[in-house]
Amino acid sequence: MRIPSPPAKPTFHLVANSHLDPVWLWDAHEGLNEAISTVRTVLALMAERPELTYIRGESLIYEEIQRYDPAAFRAIQDHVKSGRWDVVGGTFLQSDMNLPATATLHKHFELGQAFFKKHFGSKPWVGWSADCFGHTAFLPDILRAHGLRAYAFGRPERGSEPKLFWWESPNGRRVLASSYVTGWYGCERDEMPRRLDAYLAAAPAEPVSHLFVPFGLGNHGGGPTRRQLDDIAVWAKAHPEVNVEFSGLHRYFAAVETELRRKKIQLPVVRGELNFCLRGCYASALRIKTNYRKAESGILRLEALSAALPKPLRPAAADMDSLWRQVLFNSFHDILPGTSTERALREQLEQLGGVRHGIREQERKALLALALRLDIPVKAPAGDYPCAVPFLAINPHPQSYHGPLELEASLDYRPIRPYVGKPGEVPVEVRDSRGRKVPFQVIETEHQFMPNLPWRRRVLIDAKLPAGSAEVFTVGWVEGSKPVKVAAPHVKVSKNGQTISSGLLSVSAVVGAGGVRILSAGKSLLTGDGLSVVTVVDAFGSWGGLYEEADALEFNDVLAKWKITATQVLEHGPLRAALCVRFESGKSRLDFTFRLHRQRPAVDWDARLFFDEPRTRVKLLLPGGEVADYDVPGGVLRRGPCGEAPGGRWVRVVDAKGKPRFGFASDCLYNFNTRDGTLAATLVRATRHTLEMRDQPEFVPPHRPVIDNGEFQLRGLIALPAADLPKLALELEQAPLVMPVPAGKIIHSTLKP
Repeated sequence: MRIPSPPAKPTFHLVANSHLDPVWLWDAHEGLNEAISTVRTVLALMAERPELTYIRGESLIYEEIQRYDPAAFRAIQDHVKSGRWDVVGGTFLQSDMNLPATATLHKHFELGQAFFKKHFGSKPWVGWSADCFGHTAFLPDILRAHGLRAYAFGRPERGSEPKLFWWESPNGRRVLASSYVTGWYGCERDEMPRRLDAYLAAAPAEPVSHLFVPFGLGNHGGGPTRRQLDDIAVWAKAHPEVNVEFSGLHRYFAAVETELRRKKIQLPVVRGELNFCLRGCYASALRIKTNYRKAESGILRLEALSAALPKPLRPAAADMDSLWRQVLFNSFHDILPGTSTERALREQLEQLGGVRHGIREQERKALLALALRLDIPVKAPAGDYPCAVPFLAINPHPQSYHGPLELEASLDYRPIRPYVGKPGEVPVEVRDSRGRKVPFQVIETEHQFMPNLPWRRRVLIDAKLPAGSAEVFTVGWVEGSKPVKVAAPHVKVSKNGQTISSGLLSVSAVVGAGGVRILSAGKSLLTGDGLSVVTVVDAFGSWGGLYEEADALEFNDVLAKWKITATQVLEHGPLRAALCVRFESGKSRLDFTFRLHRQRPAVDWDARLFFDEPRTRVKLLLPGGEVADYDVPGGVLRRGPCGEAPGGRWVRVVDAKGKPRFGFASDCLYNFNTRDGTLAATLVRATRHTLEMRDQPEFVPPHRPVIDNGEFQLRGLIALPAADLPKLALELEQAPLVMPVPAGKIIHSTLKP
């Protein structure tokens, strides 16, 4: 008779940690200073208690210690060598995992792993994200690309789902993933006996005998305490049936891997995204999200520009590193999701403004250096007339660009007096680098100074820029010059001024209607009323529903349907037409400008929103389907109706057969949901800073500030089904660079007509 072997004695891997948000209910100065205090405290306790081990991720925190307390950093290095200090995570910082660009997540690991390799001799192979609000489906791909094969995380809570499993991306790559069997990454001062009791009760149901038990005060540094260590010792003595070990994530996962191999244990496989939780974060704090997106897209374009330039003209590596580090900092999971205090977010907006300015300075430096190297020739003018203004246009991307390009220049050093009162009659010509005249359309200048006094001119051209190329255009006042006609088809405006149309699309708006009609080949691209706007009830705080409450999954309780109150044609062909449409509701208004460029497979729009409606959110409704492909970090994910969900740069709605219906892209929006055949994009939600409960008037004083009241500017596009949506979305965020540059040679030969 075979006697069954007794069950394995469970081993509790006690993983001391001290989760620290650099920014949350405090600003970055306090958070980073606390990082130093926390590490000093942990090191002191480790000196007292030789049994204690500790984990720490995020290379930024280590950099702070290295810079301001070198002795503490050397002590950490010694503990790493002895195995008592476990360097985990592999990232620069614990970023949000649903909202940043794919390249941003890769950069987190690139910087983090390089630092750890340099200063500790090896790279972590265990990822660690204590508190970020869900995970993109493609994170296993990103982890494996940087040498990580295991991942410990806290959100979303797994409930009755397996806590230890293989997490597989849509591309088939896997990591061994573990969440908390019970509790969370931290604990209260007196909680250790109860936590260990809970793990002991849960252990028999777990597939392996090794369990990960995180502990430490956490959430503002903190970490393990003497009382916790004493309580652990007492509990371990009273429970000899359990191996209680102070450990780290690498030791825990290595033990699990060994047990899986030895016992041939088959763990469940979880495929796709680890979502959703705290869904309000996908839409909170539009100002942060807008400025972050512009900074992120700016650094990515600057990288593309650097790759396209000769090496001597590229931005310095130190400058790029500085800009990248600031972008990464603002992808942190309490900054980009908008869950920090008003003051903290305001300071981060200031930092993002500095990043954007720094990017522009690097772009100007690079383009100016290239222009001086090219020594751009300009035709000498007749008599006392000014030279034409040269523009350097660069498409830094490895894909061609064909579309609108705007150029604005001063035609003279003083207003052109002979044309006072008739500015449209000033003869202007645009030429390319080969001296050929380029067809153009005159559009409004940015200024409104003395409109009858001609001085500056803004023109629109139809540009073709090959991948990674630079082109030169000149804009100048040339007496007697005749413009080149634009070839058909032309963009048109209807006689009643309600419709603009190109060869591919038309946009119509009528005062009093509830939506803007968009047609392709005479058929509605968007069904029903077309593009419309609604205000819905949203009385949740910054995070939205904390526990996936039914009324926090999506917001469809309509308070108001916005109406069109005015329309105006702003541009009238032949290259482009623009229609301004004003929506209004209550105390708020939304001015859309829709633009159609000849033969361009998309409606471009920009919007100026004036919003003052607390406890609500504004949604843009795009009817046409409820299944969509979402651009998410690492890849593309198809979702049906699933409540409010995070999306990236673009969303493509598909029909029942999976064929594209239309595409949507923006430069600032992240929150979408589908329902009843409609894609809804949240434009703005008016919640209050760091409010975890519902925003009820009886509990929340009226003086507490609303995050997203005020004026906002947004841009986006709606694309035809067959359009290259990822390409259009990239061009929206990272358009070709155009800059007026100094002229080089002045040539006197006649340019080609």
